[in-house]
Amino acid sequence: METLSLFSHFAQRTGAPERHATEALCFILQRSIVAREALQGFLRQQGVTLPEKLDYESQVLCGDGCIPDLVAFDEKGRRVLILEGKFWAPLTDRQPVSYLETLTPDEPGLLAFVAPAVRVPKLWNELLLRCRESSVRVQPSSNPLVTDSSCIGSVGGTSTTLAVFSWRQLLNLLTQALKEAGEFGAAADVQQLEGLCEAMDESAFLPLRAEELDPSHGLRLHQFGLLIDHIFDHLEESSTPWFKSPGRYDAGPGSFGRNLQMHGISAWLGISGDLWATMRGTPEIATPLWIEFYGDRQQIRRLRQQLRQLPDDEETRLRSVDDPVVGPNISVAIDLMIGVDEQRLVKSVVQQLNEIAALVASS
Repeated sequence: METLSLFSHFAQRTGAPERHATEALCFILQRSIVAREALQGFLRQQGVTLPEKLDYESQVLCGDGCIPDLVAFDEKGRRVLILEGKFWAPLTDRQPVSYLETLTPDEPGLLAFVAPAVRVPKLWNELLLRCRESSVRVQPSSNPLVTDSSCIGSVGGTSTTLAVFSWRQLLNLLTQALKEAGEFGAAADVQQLEGLCEAMDESAFLPLRAEELDPSHGLRLHQFGLLIDHIFDHLEESSTPWFKSPGRYDAGPGSFGRNLQMHGISAWLGISGDLWATMRGTPEIATPLWIEFYGDRQQIRRLRQQLRQLPDDEETRLRSVDDPVVGPNISVAIDLMIGVDEQRLVKSVVQQLNEIAALVASS
């Protein structure tokens, strides 16, 4: 399970995560010659050679009202590198053509966009389309060292290069260079930035794929709702001693289920898209069905201590959140058996709930 970095938390809560990301990158480049040399070496591998000594500044007002995220100046004060950080925000009206025009056409220059790897090809195609619409010719690079995480092309009639790199590609090379040079403080700064990039990857609304709209997904979603009802029916018909249900359904963005009480502790059993998505690192045991417990911090702390006794890795099955609306809670993943009928599946879930209830009772 990924750990949310302090910087990632701050950047998301205060808004404008792309600006925070490029401000952080500028801070790292300004403070570390190793980071600057690593970036220059990476660009040379991609076929882009810039002057050795560069000064980096953020949010610089350029011509035509452009305010690039990060600009590098050579010793003569000329803009030779413009770097724009992107997560999922669209291009502005001035990107990329007006930004290209701020670079000196007869001197080596680079306009680079940094984006999540999954967005690199789409963003590159959009940049090329905008250039064509403005009669700006871009010749894609044939450099064999250009990877799937980067797209590069030379701007016709100039010495300028247009490129898109991935955040992961850029930050990995900076981290490696800094660690090899013993600059562990700067490497930790880069890892804070990596935490933000990972969080933005997880929260992105990616373009829909045709297979995601298959009606079979709708049918299965409906069946998940019925499954929860049948689990509650089984608990009620069996007069399960720990179980009490107020009968209320409860749903939110990406989740639906029913409220209950387990040994008097408030809980919710349902399908949670958010919690399901946290298991992307362990797809072989991923499950959409979770039980969440709510209470004060002391109660949740005691519950966590007891629930750690559940089989399987604690980090795999348990999730703790301090929700600003409902308060602290702890969630437990409920395994769903593959290849069995609904009756067998219900009994398996009820058995897991009974195991959890035994630990809750001792908390």
